[in-house]
Amino acid sequence: MRRRGCVQALALGALATAGLGAAGAAAADEAAPAPAARGDAAALDLFVVLRRAGSEGQRVDWLDGTSLAPRGRFTSPGPLNPHVAFSADAQGRAHAWLSTAAGDAVRLRLDAEERALARPLGGALAGLAVAADGSCVMAVHDDPPLLVFWDGALAQPLRRIAVATREGRAAAGVAAWGASAARRSFFVAPAGLPELWEISHDPRAEDFYEGLVHDFRFGEGVPTRGFLGARRTRLPRPLASSGSSASYRSLALDPGAVHVLGEAAGDAIDVVNPDVRRRVAVIDGAAVRLRGAAFAAAVAGNGAPPAPPAGPAAPLIAPLAGQAALAFIDSERWTIAARAPLPGEAVAVVAHRRTAQAMVQVRTAAGDALCVLDVQRQAVAAVRRYDGVRLGALAFSRDGQRLLVARSAADAGLQALDARTLAVLADLPGGEAVALHHGDGAF
Repeated sequence: MRRRGCVQALALGALATAGLGAAGAAAADEAAPAPAARGDAAALDLFVVLRRAGSEGQRVDWLDGTSLAPRGRFTSPGPLNPHVAFSADAQGRAHAWLSTAAGDAVRLRLDAEERALARPLGGALAGLAVAADGSCVMAVHDDPPLLVFWDGALAQPLRRIAVATREGRAAAGVAAWGASAARRSFFVAPAGLPELWEISHDPRAEDFYEGLVHDFRFGEGVPTRGFLGARRTRLPRPLASSGSSASYRSLALDPGAVHVLGEAAGDAIDVVNPDVRRRVAVIDGAAVRLRGAAFAAAVAGNGAPPAPPAGPAAPLIAPLAGQAALAFIDSERWTIAARAPLPGEAVAVVAHRRTAQAMVQVRTAAGDALCVLDVQRQAVAAVRRYDGVRLGALAFSRDGQRLLVARSAADAGLQALDARTLAVLADLPGGEAVALHHGDGAF
């Protein structure tokens, strides 16, 4: 029986800074006034924008999710990685988490004015993953492959785990990683090793046995601690082998928090059930890409998203490499159920859990285009073309009614669009944005 949970994509951390003594001071000086903390998810109704690095460093802006008014700013003297991890605790304190390749981590307060918390974690960092409530941070190191777990204040290391098999064979690095709010755990795909790890950050997690037979002669008589213990699923082949070593987009969690999807060799997607600890399906037969894919909202009979757990399973909408089409993947059978033609090759799909529409970024010879995808009809409902322009990141507003788009051109900046008609609502200059996230997206 499928276990239901909140709609949750793997939220991965890696937005970096360097020279953090100066960077922390800059954040305190630049922070804009913000309302007092609220004890609900509304505290994360914010867009976080990473600007392209320049001679004076790299800037991060956060904007009000409704008015798009500036709420704060952080400037790093060094270059930043393009992903933000979000957290919000029970008191409504909302944070964005950043990291640097040099080994520093930064926590930015988003809902109130507060000095940035900056800590050197030691050793080069590939990125971070953060618990949804901010209570635990997983730092991913590549050389040597190592996971270090910290408390939410980045003051105390809780545990270190070498990325290796039980027999001691080291991984080539960490191919992909993420955090699941629904399962209160981190997921890690060691590079080059046919394993997927689930590491619970719940202090009440039950201890577990690695082997199926608990035999003292084989070292299986003593259980592994449930809290921050690596629960390994052995696989026929490594995950994320077709991506780069820091490919946070090459793992995904389905909306029911039951299956983990990972890229594998041969343009295939492996579907793993971490509860039974085995691969349960393979999606192949076409050049389906997990990076750039998204789970759409499940559609009820009247075309509106149902309240979980009612309604059909949410389809996975995935780009097809080299093809002007999208694949609709049945997330019960894990097969391609339909294909939808597009005006060009899909770069990325962005979906929203409260709407029965998705947005597709398409690349053509003339420039990029945006397509509104009707999930129920499995067809394009509207198109907006950007001749001669390459688009960057896309992000829905919290209510799913608007879309924020980053443009890469002489008039670089952000553009707010109506998510149904693609009509322009506002142009927001301020420099080219290389990454764009909405704070509600991690929940």
